[in-house]
Parts: sequence; C-alpha cells; structure tokens
Amino acid sequence: MQSAYIGLVADAMASRSLKPVAMPPPPIILVTDHSTTPPTATRYTFDRNDIDFSLAYRRIKSLLTHPPCPHHPQYLWPCDACESAFTAKYWTCAATLLDYFADFHSIDTPLMQSIWFYLLDIWQESAHILPYETVLDETIEHSVALIGRARARDFEKAVRDTITLFEVTVWGRRTEADSWDQVIYDPRGEAMCPVGEYDTGPWASGVKPWNQFLGEGGMGVAAPWSAAASTSTSQDNTNGDRDGDGGRDGEHEKTITRYIPHPAIALIEGHTARSRLLANSFYTKQKLTPPQYNAALADWEAHTVVLPSKRSQPHTYTSRFTGRETTYTLSNGAPPIMRYEGLGDPQLELAVPDGDWNLMDECVASCRGVTAYVGVSGGDEDEEDEDMMDSEDELVPFDLWTVVEKGIGGGGRGEVLDLGGTGGMFETWYAEE
Repeated sequence: MQSAYIGLVADAMASRSLKPVAMPPPPIILVTDHSTTPPTATRYTFDRNDIDFSLAYRRIKSLLTHPPCPHHPQYLWPCDACESAFTAKYWTCAATLLDYFADFHSIDTPLMQSIWFYLLDIWQESAHILPYETVLDETIEHSVALIGRARARDFEKAVRDTITLFEVTVWGRRTEADSWDQVIYDPRGEAMCPVGEYDTGPWASGVKPWNQFLGEGGMGVAAPWSAAASTSTSQDNTNGDRDGDGGRDGEHEKTITRYIPHPAIALIEGHTARSRLLANSFYTKQKLTPPQYNAALADWEAHTVVLPSKRSQPHTYTSRFTGRETTYTLSNGAPPIMRYEGLGDPQLELAVPDGDWNLMDECVASCRGVTAYVGVSGGDEDEEDEDMMDSEDELVPFDLWTVVEKGIGGGGRGEVLDLGGTGGMFETWYAEE
C-alpha cells in the first residue's frame, strides 16, 4: 500500500513537471574567542563535521609523549597491545586533521592555519613512536622480526598514503606541471630532489621554502651553535632613569635572527658584481681625476656587502633603514646542511620534464653564460668539517649566512623606522616588536 502511494506521488510529480527543490548546503560555522589577541577559533562545525579545537589540540600534542612499548626491544616491533593503543590514537588524530583540512582550512585565519599545520607536523613526527624505520633496517632473521617487518612495512605505506591524501586535500589534485610544488614537508628536513637526497634541517609544513629560511628564527635550518650562543634572550637595559631624562626606562634590547640560504647568497653575489660594473662605468663617464675616481670607488666599496669566506669572521654594520646593528656570519646548519656538488645536467643532454625547474634553471643559466655559485662553508679551520667532507665526497656544504639584528626597542609596534631621507614613501612603516 505504501509503495503504491509513493508511486502515485511520483507519477503526479512527473505529470506536472515538478522538480524537487535543491536544499542549500549547511553553513560553515567557526566559533572564535575574541578575548585573546589575536582571536583564536575554538570550534569548527559543518554539517556532521564538528571539531572541538582544544580537544583536538591536546590529543594531537599528546602523541609526542606517548610511551614506547616496554615489552619488546626498540629494534623489534611493539607487542599487539602497545601497537593497538598507539595506532588507535594516531589514526584518530589523522582523521581529525583530515576533517579540518577538508572543510575549514580554506576559510580559516592565517594564525589558525599555521597552528593546524603545526599539529600536522606533530602527527608526522609521532609516526616514529612505532620504530618502523629501525625494524625495516634490521637484518635479524627470526619469526618475531619477520612479522614485525611486515607490520612495519604496512604502517609505513599507510603513513605515506595518508600524507598523499593530505596533499590532495590541502592542494587539490595536481597535474605533472605543478607536481613539483610542495605543501607538506618532512619535519626532519629530509627531501628527495632531482639531483639526490637533501638533508636541510627542520622544516614546517604550510610555509613556502624561501620563508622557511628568511622568517624570524629560521624554521628551515637548525641554528648553528655559534648563532645560538649569540642570540640569547632579550636583555633588559633599564638604567634606573625614572624621570625620563634618558628616555631608556622600559626599553630593552631586541635580537632578531634570520638565515640567508645558498641560493640567496648566489643572488647577492650576482647583484653585487653587476652593481660594481655599473659603478665603474658611471665613474668613468664622469671624467674624474684618478684621485677622485679612486675615492669614489672606495666610498662605493665601503657601502657594499662583503661576502664572507670563512666562518669565524663576522661582518657588522648599522642599517640605514632600521638603525639596528646587523651582524652576518658565514655558517652552516646544525646538523650541517649538505647538497650535491655540481649541476644535474651539465652537458644539457636531458629533455627537461614538465615541472623540473631545477634543471630548467641550470639550463637557462648555462645558456646565458652565468656561472654557478660555489659554496665556501667548508673552511679548513674546522677539522670536523674536513672529516665530514672526506666521508661524503659527493656532498658539499650548503652555504648559509646567519644574520643577527640588535637594537633598542620599547613600546610595542609604535616604533617608526628612520629610513634615512627616503621621503614619505615609508612613513607608515612600523617596526615589528
């Protein structure tokens, strides 16, 4: 009887050319706490997808302190109970992250996006609670090891497949032309490139490669010990001047550390050489006397970036733009960042595949007669580096400059920069505190 009724209704709708009305999709709701600065999201809701941010944050962070299996040695796969206890939490966290990136990432604030990428990197790092790499590298041949190796292989594949799913969820399906661009990085800094495997120190997912180095603190490289020692916490410089005569009350010394990577040093070297040629040409056309010509070139050289060739020779100057004391030193990551020497296709014999920008850059540079920048990090004053180079003949250091800015700051974001006669162009440019 009920089916006959449904059939009659369907026939009536068809005869009257009636179409069911499409329901609008449910709204995406972000609950935001504005009592904090900057505001943070506390809950995400879209249809049946409901994420409590504080609960998800605590659950994912707890992966870092998950205890290893106390019943089996670290070179063997954990027992069933310990494995299940970890994987249940691990894959639950993966599901929460996927739910966020699928529905909320594209409309979230940059702050919350960065926090969720931070949680994603924690999830990636926590995979090593199960020692799958150690188990797969071991050569022990007995039943327990063989079973563990099979489970380790399955777990590794599941992790890789999930990261690929994250890539598609965040970026979308990509063609071969843009497959070179990367969204998610191995936090340990291990990456495969067209010319081999690179070990570039810690990386943060969701941040473009150049920003990994140039951002404050240098996420793309572990700080060398010398830089770490020189960038201690901010020191208070109060001098007891309570009546304001010296203007120093409440001010403190602000230290900012950044890193300039190998490719950026190559650009600086190229621009410096070109500007030197332009200066020579300009002063020659001025018909200066030899003393005037030499004085003009000497003044130009005094304001030129000096490319350091040894690690223990810092260069210091006072910035005309910020008034801050700036010191830069040739350094290298800790652990040292290594790269393969030479070009990927020096004879220009390979057909450049779509998206292989590394070989494309080399080809264009070779055709234009531009020589490659040669790294100088491996100074002979460091015996440890010599040992490293002897053991890895095919690897050469990845040059890095550690740039430390020091200056007096106080009063937050209201410190206007003195830009040395640049007019009103940057009159609304404020220093970050």
